[in-house]
Order: sequence, then structure tokens, then C-alpha cells
Amino acid sequence: MYVLGISVSPDRDESALPILRKAFTEMYNDTATEGYLVIDHWKDGQLNIKSLFVLIPTFIIIVISFSLATFLAWGTFRGIAKSESISKAYKAVQYKILIATFVPLVFVYTPYFCLLYFPFLGIPDLGVSATFPVLVSFFPAWDAFVIIALIKDYREGLLQLLGFKREKKSVPSSTVSEMTTRWAERRE
Repeated sequence: MYVLGISVSPDRDESALPILRKAFTEMYNDTATEGYLVIDHWKDGQLNIKSLFVLIPTFIIIVISFSLATFLAWGTFRGIAKSESISKAYKAVQYKILIATFVPLVFVYTPYFCLLYFPFLGIPDLGVSATFPVLVSFFPAWDAFVIIALIKDYREGLLQLLGFKREKKSVPSSTVSEMTTRWAERRE
């Protein structure tokens, strides 16, 4: 999206960049001179047509991605609910994975949508621009955390990896086979 924005964006808006740099310096106590993509949707009260060349494709991508994810999640939920051959334990795991699919909605789709469309629609920022980098950066970690928290096998594996849980000792199959044979011989 950034490449698309750079390729169709209007010339650098020199009046907006100093304001943006000052806000960045105040917020993060750091300076940034490059990397900004500033799109002024409503310049001097007039719609900036070039900004639509960024907004429309991003809107299409967000809507298609979210719609596809929602459709697949709904299909999965419906398939699990109708299935009679899936065990209750397997259904429970599938429902947990389905719940985990909402993590991208919270940490990726919503912040991107708000960041791109709130200024266009004239909606106040509500702190989204300040939390956006954090939400998007922590998405992979939160996604893993939710999976580990919801699925017992992953949770137990992590605890074992960290040394909080000992590996279960399994009985070798030859011992089990030998015990079964002896038990069968005694019954005869």
C-alpha cells in the first residue's frame, strides 16, 4: 500500500510535513525526516482526487480480505456445527481456532481502516494514530499468544519448553505388547 501511495500521491505537501514532524518529535522524543506519506484528503476544503487513488484500492483490499475471512470463518463454523462425525474435543479445538481469527480484525484491519478513513470522513483521530504502530507491531505476538492460550497442546508444549512441566514418560510399545500377551495367557 505504501508503494501505491507513493506512486500516486501528490507532490510532497510541504505545509503538512513540519506539523507532522513536530507532533512526532513531541510524542516520541525522536526526529524523523523521511518515510512519511502525507495525504491531505481535503486540501483547502476541496476533495483531493489523487487521495482517492490510494483510498479506493485500500478500501477494496480491506473489504475483500475481511469479507473472505468472514465468509470462510462462517463456513467453518457452520460446517462444524452441522457435522456429526467430528468429536466434541475436535469441535472445541476448531471453535478456538475460529476465535483466534478475530485477532487480525482487532490488530490489523481496524487500525488500518481507522487510520486511512477517519481523516477522509472527518472523524476525530481518537488516538488511533498513536496506537497504530503498537497494534500492528504486536499483532504476530498477540496472534501466537491467543493460540497458545486457547489450545491446550500448544500451552502444554510451551510450559514444557520453559521447564515448568515435565515430559510425560510413555511406556514403550514392546512393554505394552508383552504385558497384553501375558494377561491374555493368564486368562486362558
